[in-house]
Amino acid sequence: MRLLLLLPLLMGSCISSYVASNKASDFEGKLEKVYIILRGSESANGFFYSFRDEFGKHLKTKGVKYAFKVLDPLALETEEQMMAKISEFDPQYVMMIVQTEARSTTNGYGWNNSLNVGGTFDVQLRDLSGEKILWRASLKTDGGWGIETSVYKAAQKLFDRMVEDRLFN
Repeated sequence: MRLLLLLPLLMGSCISSYVASNKASDFEGKLEKVYIILRGSESANGFFYSFRDEFGKHLKTKGVKYAFKVLDPLALETEEQMMAKISEFDPQYVMMIVQTEARSTTNGYGWNNSLNVGGTFDVQLRDLSGEKILWRASLKTDGGWGIETSVYKAAQKLFDRMVEDRLFN
């Protein structure tokens, strides 16, 4: 019975997220409407879809209107079609969240499927031309029971850093 009481503590202690950021010195804008594009490994899809929902909840608390697109590497959508969707949404900014690193583990025997337990993500807030990076962050997140277990903490940490960097009204 005592073990069951310790289980949430043990699982929670296996989750970590860290965010470092840099804001352009001449950027004073505030996010009101943003189009967010997520791109990563296939093994991180569960993370991305859950992150989209959780991060969206945080954005709503600041009154930010948003749309998400999780890029599928096998999608038949052309770049022109995607740009048309972005234009139709008419955002102030575009945010790219791109997985740059994946961390995984295998079972102790070295066989069976590996488990994606962590990742590093390059987060860029760009102007609509895509030419200028206005704000950039590096999000590192790990979940001992799979990267999906780190969704809540990763979304909270990224949002907190954005608040700290005064990206909202």
